[in-house]
Amino acid sequence: MIKGRYKFAFLFIAILLILFLGILLAVQAPKDPKPDSPGWNGDFTEGWKQFDQLIKEQKNEAASALVEKMLESARAEENDTEWTRCLVRDTVLRISLHGYETAVRFLKEESWPEDLTGSSVLNLFYAQSLVTYARAYSWEVDQREKTDSGETVDLKAWTRDQIYEEARKTYEKVWENRSRLGEFPNTEWKDFIVPNTYPPGIRPTLRDAVSYLHVEMLADTNGWQPAQLNEIYRLNLKELSSDVLNKISLVDPDVHPLEKICYILSDLENWHMRKEEREAALEARLERYSILHRHYSKADDRAYLRDRLTDYMEPLTDIPWWSEGMAQLAGFIQSEDAPDSLFRAREFALLGELAFPNSFGGRHCRSIINQIERPDYSLSGMQNDNPQKRSILVTHKNL
Repeated sequence: MIKGRYKFAFLFIAILLILFLGILLAVQAPKDPKPDSPGWNGDFTEGWKQFDQLIKEQKNEAASALVEKMLESARAEENDTEWTRCLVRDTVLRISLHGYETAVRFLKEESWPEDLTGSSVLNLFYAQSLVTYARAYSWEVDQREKTDSGETVDLKAWTRDQIYEEARKTYEKVWENRSRLGEFPNTEWKDFIVPNTYPPGIRPTLRDAVSYLHVEMLADTNGWQPAQLNEIYRLNLKELSSDVLNKISLVDPDVHPLEKICYILSDLENWHMRKEEREAALEARLERYSILHRHYSKADDRAYLRDRLTDYMEPLTDIPWWSEGMAQLAGFIQSEDAPDSLFRAREFALLGELAFPNSFGGRHCRSIINQIERPDYSLSGMQNDNPQKRSILVTHKNL
């Protein structure tokens, strides 16, 4: 028989031995694989099907593990297309899991493929991610004071100006390759960028895509300085709307965004003109004048832009995109305060529709005509009427 105190000591030692053996087994035993971690046979097509299924089932951690395997394999094989796709989709997934700051930093610090498509797509994606972050977290970003983070991408500390400056520099890197990009149709990057829905020949190449994306970023007034918003009147409208603009630096912070926009679109227009692609050249001119029209609100300035565009389009009546130009002119005239503005706008739209009724521009003109001709009325009254005074105001149109 075991005495009482020895009995308790024996039980205590036995419990310690059991716990020690349990810990030892737990340390030495191989871990079971995660049930959500899929195998991958090296086929990227099959891998992306697995990835999409995991995302659909909201198994984001397993999807992240899979895309990391695919990224490692693509990098080892120097498969630039899959390398680029893995980085883009991995970054999007990391944004949903960990937030913009760490995801964008991961993208910038990873090694990139050096081919034209890979580097261009990733730069565009990086720049767009920066701008999207600045818009989504604008209140928080605007509270920050500028700090010097060196070459490190630090979205948690960067100010709005620093974020947009980085985006502008990144777009410039892609735009510098515009000559080579002009050799490829805009469907070349369909795996990464959704092609536009313009008719064929209007924005046909990757050079167009990069130029218009660059312009879209520069036109975002969230990235402008207060002085740039308030001193547009200092810019020379005649120079900005001229046929050929002098070369400027797109990364110089002292150059106004409108000057950069007009230079990019003028460069694109003249490139298309040299290739005798008149519709694409007209589209670049229409985009440039549309942006200028939004920022110049004085009647004289808008009348100047309207007259310049009218003269520019006179020799282009044989191309279908001329109707889209007439639709833009009709829109310019609609915004005027003149008593006959709607009447004149309707005339321009009618001419555009009659010339090419089944074209994109012709249908746009018809939409403007319907808008102008649509019947409308409104009633308003005073809360307290005076004796012998009219108490109801009827405003009507096309009745």
